[in-house]
Amino acid sequence: MMTRSLSARVLAPTCLALTLAASLPLGGCRANPYPYRLRGDGAMEGGNYPLALESYQKYIEIDPGSPDMRNALGRAYLASNRPVEAIEHLRVATLQAPENDQYMDDLAEAYVRANRADEMYRLLRSNANERGGVRDWIRLGRFAEKSGDADVARQALLTAARVDRGQNLAPQLALHDFFVRIGDARNADQRLRMAYFISPRDPGVLRRLADAGVADIPANYGFVPAERLEARTLEGSAAPASAAPANQVR
Repeated sequence: MMTRSLSARVLAPTCLALTLAASLPLGGCRANPYPYRLRGDGAMEGGNYPLALESYQKYIEIDPGSPDMRNALGRAYLASNRPVEAIEHLRVATLQAPENDQYMDDLAEAYVRANRADEMYRLLRSNANERGGVRDWIRLGRFAEKSGDADVARQALLTAARVDRGQNLAPQLALHDFFVRIGDARNADQRLRMAYFISPRDPGVLRRLADAGVADIPANYGFVPAERLEARTLEGSAAPASAAPANQVR
C-alpha cells in the first residue's frame, strides 16, 4: 500500500507535467525532430543528398512549421538537381520568413534553374519595389544576369548604387564584377576606382586591383562615386567640377 501510494504521489506530478507539455505547440511527448536535422546536415556536407532529403522530410513531418528546415529541404532538392520540387518548400520558407535574404536567394535560384524566369522576376521585382533596399536591387541584378538578361541586370545594379547614394562598397563591387563578366573593361575600371575611393584598404578591393593588374596605385586613382555626386546635386550642393574626372561614368 505504502509503495503504491508513494508511486502515485511521485508519478502524479510527472504525468501532469507531461500532459501540460503535450498541449503546447512546440512541446509535448511527440518525437524529437532534432536528430533528423543533424543527420540531414551531415548528409548535405558529405554530398549524400538522398539521405539529406529523407532526413529533412522526416523532420518536417514532425515540425512542419519550421522555415529553416523547409529551406534546408528545398536546398537539398536543389543539390539533387530537382528545382521544381525545391520551389514548393522554398516558397513556404519565404512566406514564413519574408525578411530572410538567404531564403529569397534560394527561391530565386530555384526559379532560374527550373526555367521559370517570369516567376523569379515577379518575386524579386516585387521585393525590390516594396523593400527598396540596396541588397534587394543587387539580388535582382544578380539573378537577372543568371537568367541571361544583361540589360535588366545592369539597370538593377545601377538602381542599387543610386539607392546607396555612393556610400558603400557593395553596389560598386557588384557593378565592377558585372562589367568584368560582360567584357566592359572601361566601366569595370571606373567602378573599381569608385570602390577604391570608398575603401582603399578593403581586401576585396585590393584583390580586384591585383586581378586587374594594377600594381602601383597613384594618389589620384580613386573616383568619387557617381551616385554620391548625383545626390549632392539633388541636394543643391553639387561637388566642384574637379571632383569628377571627365571620364567618370554618370
